[in-house]
Amino acid sequence: MLKAAYFFWSNTYNAFLFRQGPMSLILADVHMLTGLSIIGHINPFSLLVKPTAKLDSTKTGGWS
Repeated sequence: MLKAAYFFWSNTYNAFLFRQGPMSLILADVHMLTGLSIIGHINPFSLLVKPTAKLDSTKTGGWS
């Protein structure tokens, strides 16, 4: 399916070119495909929060 989509991609327009006209991705498409938030404030400091999960190693070298 990716090969078929790549056939219609135009690097000049940065859009897919179909018979009906060009089609480009919008923010709603990005939200539906990736699950990324497209509304709200951007807060890069939220990445500095300490993780809540912890992996414990065992003496045999495995992970629990």
